[in-house]
Order: sequence, then C-alpha cells, then structure tokens
Amino acid sequence: MHLLAQASAQSIDYWPIAVLLISVIFIIISIGVMKLHPFISLLGAAVLTGWLSAEGFDLVHKADSFASVIGTVAEGFGNTAGKVGLVIALAAIIGMCLMESGAADRIVQAFVGFFGEKRAGWALMASGFFLSIPVFFDTVFFLLVPLAQSLARRTGKNYLLYVLAIGGGGAITHSIVPPTPGPLLVGEFLDLDLGILIVAGLAGGILPAIASLYFAKLMNRFFPIPLSSTRFASDPGVTPAGQPGEGETVSVGEDPIHAIPEKKLPSLFASVLPVLLPALLLASASVIDLIEETRLKAEIAEEIMNTSGGSDSVDPARVKQIFDSEKNNFERFPLYHAVSQFLGDKVVALGIGAILAAIVMLELTGVTLWLLGVILATVAAHFAVFRFADIDEAVINFTFLGMNTSIGVPLVVSTLIFLAGIAAATWLIHAHAGRKLTNFGKLCSGPLETAGVIILITSAGGAFGTMIQNTGIATTVSDIAKLYSINMVILAWAVTAFVRIAQGSATVSMLTGAGLMAAILNQPGFQLPYHELYIYLAIGFGSITCSWMNDSGFWIVGRLSGFTEKQTLANWTPMLTIIAVVGLLQTWVMSELLPLKSDQAGVSSTSIVEEADPQGQGTGENPDIDAAVPEEEVPDAGDIMVPDDEDSPEADQAFIRVEFLPIIAASGRD
Repeated sequence: MHLLAQASAQSIDYWPIAVLLISVIFIIISIGVMKLHPFISLLGAAVLTGWLSAEGFDLVHKADSFASVIGTVAEGFGNTAGKVGLVIALAAIIGMCLMESGAADRIVQAFVGFFGEKRAGWALMASGFFLSIPVFFDTVFFLLVPLAQSLARRTGKNYLLYVLAIGGGGAITHSIVPPTPGPLLVGEFLDLDLGILIVAGLAGGILPAIASLYFAKLMNRFFPIPLSSTRFASDPGVTPAGQPGEGETVSVGEDPIHAIPEKKLPSLFASVLPVLLPALLLASASVIDLIEETRLKAEIAEEIMNTSGGSDSVDPARVKQIFDSEKNNFERFPLYHAVSQFLGDKVVALGIGAILAAIVMLELTGVTLWLLGVILATVAAHFAVFRFADIDEAVINFTFLGMNTSIGVPLVVSTLIFLAGIAAATWLIHAHAGRKLTNFGKLCSGPLETAGVIILITSAGGAFGTMIQNTGIATTVSDIAKLYSINMVILAWAVTAFVRIAQGSATVSMLTGAGLMAAILNQPGFQLPYHELYIYLAIGFGSITCSWMNDSGFWIVGRLSGFTEKQTLANWTPMLTIIAVVGLLQTWVMSELLPLKSDQAGVSSTSIVEEADPQGQGTGENPDIDAAVPEEEVPDAGDIMVPDDEDSPEADQAFIRVEFLPIIAASGRD
C-alpha cells in the first residue's frame, strides 16, 4: 500500500462507525425481537447514538451531556415534523378522497381499458405505480387485489402475474416518489427540491417497473400459482378484499361496505386531477426557479465583469455571495416567478390537491367554477390592494390599552376581502354538500390518525438522522471512501439495503441511509461529482431490497393474495431485490453519463481525490498555490482533467481552481 494511504488508514477514527452499528443493532432488536413500536425504537436509538458519540459520551459530566443530547434529539424531531408533517397529512386526505369517491376505481378502469385484458399485467402495474404516489402501499394493494382475482377467474390464468404486477408498481413509487413519508424525508435531508424529486422518481422508476413485470411474467410462466390453489378458491364469492360474487355489476376494487355503482364514479379527468395538478405545480415551479436563478447568476457575473474593467475571470464565490443576498429580492425576478413559487410550494400544491379531491368526493364539481371564481377574485383583490395602495400614508391611528398604535388600511381591506371570500366559498360548499360535510369530517379521522402515527415515526427518524450526523461519521466514511475508492451511489444503496434487510422497515432504512449520506455531503469542502439526486434514488432503491418476513409489506402481499409464506418468499422477495438492483445499476450508470453538475466536471466519480488546497482554493488566500497556477493558465470547466492514477504525485497534490464562466456563456456573452 502507498505510504500516504497507510498513514490515512491509521488516522481514520472508526468509533463513529461503531456507534452507528450499535444503534442499528438496537433498532433491529427493539423492533424485531422486543416488538417495540418504531417510534419508540427510533427515539431510543437517537438518544443512544447521541450519548455514545464523541460529543455526547462524557463520563465526567454525564448529566450535562445527557441533557444536551436530549435537547438535540428534540430539536431534530421538531425540525423534521415541521418540514414533513403538513405534507403527510394532506397526502393522507387526498388518498382517502380518491378511495371513498371512487376516483381510484376509475383510474384502474382507465388503465385496464387502455391496455386491454390481454395486457392486464401492464394495466395493473401502471395502476399500482400511479396510485401509490398519494395512497399508502397497503391501501393500494388492498384496492387492486380484488381486480387481480376477478381477472384470474375470467381468464383462468396469470394470477401470480397480476399480483406481482400490482406489488411491483406500488413498491417502486412508494419508495422513490414523494409525498410518501420515506422519500419526502430523504429529500429534506439532502435539501432537494420536491418538484424535481417527483419528476426524477417517476422517470427513474420506469425501467425497474418494466424489469419487475418481465420477472413476474417469467415466474408466472414457469412457476404459476393459479387462484384455485390459494386459500381463497373455496368460495369464489367471498374474499378478504370483498370480491363481488358472480353476476354482480359493481365497481372493481370495492368492498361490500363501500360499493359505488358504476354510473356514480367520477370522470377520469376529475379522478386524476388531485394527483396530477400538484405534481405539475411542483415540477413547473422547480423548472421556472432553475431558469430564473441561472439567468440571475449570469447577470451578476456580467455585472462583476463590467465593474472590474472587462476581465474574463469571475470568482464563483463572489457570484454566489451576491446571488445569496439577491435571491430574495423580488425586484430581480419577474412576477410569474413569484406566482409559480407560491403555487409550487409543497404545502400549497398538496393543499390544492386535497381541496380538489374533497370537491370530487363531495360531488361539488357543479359549483367548481363558482368556487374558482371566488378564489381568483379574492386573490386578485388582495394583490390589487397592495399593488396600488400607498402603505406609508394609508394608515389608521387608534389607542388600544392605553397605547397609541396604527394599522395600515391596505391590510384591513385585504383581511376583509379574504374573510368575504372565505364566507362566500363556505356558503357555496354548505349549500351544495349539505350533510356530506359531516360524513367527510368523520372519514378524515382515520387517515389523519394514521398520518399522525407516520409523522411521529418519521420525525423520530429525523431525530435519529440528526444524531447520526453529529457522531462525526461523515468524516470517517468520507476518509474510507477516499482510501478505498468507494462510489457514493453504491455506498448509499448498500447502507440502506443493509438496514432494510436487517430490520424490515423501508422507511427506517431510508431514514438511516439519508442521515448518513447527508452528514457526508454537508461536510465543508466536500464536492460530489454528480447531482445529489442520484444519492436520493440510490437510497430509495436500497430500501426496496429483499422484503422478507420482518417486513409488514411481505405479510400484506402474502395474506391478501392468498399465497403461502414459501410462495411469497419465492416470488415477492426476489422481485423486489431485482427492482433494487436494476434501480442501483440505472442510477450508477446515469450518474456517470449524465452527472447534472457541470461545475464539477472532470472529478472522478469513483474516487475522491484529496485536494492540496483545502482552505485557500487558489483564491488569493494561499500565495504559494496561486503562484503555482497563473491566472491565464486556469482551464475551462470542460478542460479540467484529474489523473486516474492515485499513486501519481499529480493526484496526491491535485488542486483545481474553476472560474465562473459557464453562466456567462449562457447569457449570450462571447
């Protein structure tokens, strides 16, 4: 081994890894053996991790250290709950409305009608893929299994294909497409835009979904499991999912309690709109924000060049500093940018989706235009008041509790406008919905209670992730990655897959993997050679790996489909593993071919080369380094080369100073 590598190996502190392993073992034992609730297990693991870490484990001042750990855990819990709580609750409402209104049934029927009965496997996979975005996986599987049984009875074959198609499509989007809790929190840990995550998750899930369907076809061809061999075959008129008997003409996926006649199902447009519109709002806001930020950076770079006498060299740190101070200046952005960012806020977008889903469920589509008119008029009046009123002069002075104070007239008028708009909308809804509103409130109770438990688990996972970051494990894993040339995508997948196999919960494994990778990526000076989006996808696919008997999803699929444990292990478990491996390979290849990070071109993605200038970065803070690379010899981003030979002197002392030229080119300047 190279002398430098030997020295690096000796200087690595492995205690943070020991702390992580101890905490993971604690989670495995507490959930798998002691059968504790995941919330208690994750919270206990967070406290244990903090206490064992270098910062928290203090034998001399034990009480003070423990109090500090508790405070940090509480802070991590609260920060996570604040970021994801409303989103999870709104997604639960959307899912409930889709189920109760029959919109989910209509979507399934549309897919079956599009693909045809001969390609029912594709239809069921697409249905599971789409419905698992707003609806929890177990609910989607419960909804679609009756359709799989009905199709199997009609065709006399392909039952295994239909069940695996449903589960494969649902498992993928449940793990990589927000707003389901796991992907949502991973995105928060990695500080990624929600709209981009939705688009990337949908795109990244296509190839693994196709692979899962072909695996299902292969297993169905050589090792078929006919419906007649399951424990549901004795009574074709009754199944756990409430499959209707022969001759009944009710909607697919229903149960005897919530039977919805075919004619009362909502239209396809109304059914998909509560899911599709929030996704479009989030995605469009992300795209517009990216375009406008690129434009502003180009303007700032050009302004710097003009003030410096036309120099072709622009310090990217200076551009970033000015951009950070100007990005909240609304005068630097057009109006449509502000509107898109408001509508594309994750809470606002999902709130709109929840309102649309409630309108469909309450059968208020007839008054939708009236409601939309009230909302638009209210918003327009609000903007008009603040746009044309002189806030400095239009004030009302009055005395309150002996104190002289004042309030702006525009604020008073705007508040009255909003109250009038709310009153008008409430009257419209009450006049047309009537008693359905009371039923709607009762129906929301169940999903919101479930969402509350999920928020608690997710927030406890966030606290655990925060404590992982505080152990110093980022430095340890980063040093190991440099020493052994470990790819960050593979590392993220492997850590998540290990925790998933060990304790069963996909969400817990995602939280653990995200906490570790966030700690690594947030190190000062650390540069990932590709977009963090690939780390996100690797974590998501790692959480799908090898569902077996310690996973609740394993039992849901086995029990609702009528499979034995052996049949579930032979079909469900390998299919999810194939999805995870195909997803990993796809993510790794795309990170190499399309890194999506032009400002870090030339850095090898399979090894992290230690820079010889960790502080100065050749910006004048280190004269020796600056002298070694004259300004006129600084290469363009596309010309940067890093030696692949780690033992070469050039690699041991590599340093690069990249000037901020790409965004100037984007502005059209030569």
